[in-house]
Amino acid sequence: MKNSSTIKINFTGGIISPGDLMHILAAAALARVKQVSFGLRQQLFIEVANENYNKLAEALAQKNIAFEAGADQ
Repeated sequence: MKNSSTIKINFTGGIISPGDLMHILAAAALARVKQVSFGLRQQLFIEVANENYNKLAEALAQKNIAFEAGADQ
């Protein structure tokens, strides 16, 4: 069984503002994420431990940052 989940954030038009990136990285730090990576298709991937998933999801939702988990939308 997998101990982590991958969250994907799509960048509209391939661009993300420095402020939004700061909010995303602050939320990731709150959820104890150690690494984020940029995808080839204007995306940011965050691998988060399952026990910290809700912290990250709530922090992103508070900043109105749309994300996907488990399925492409």
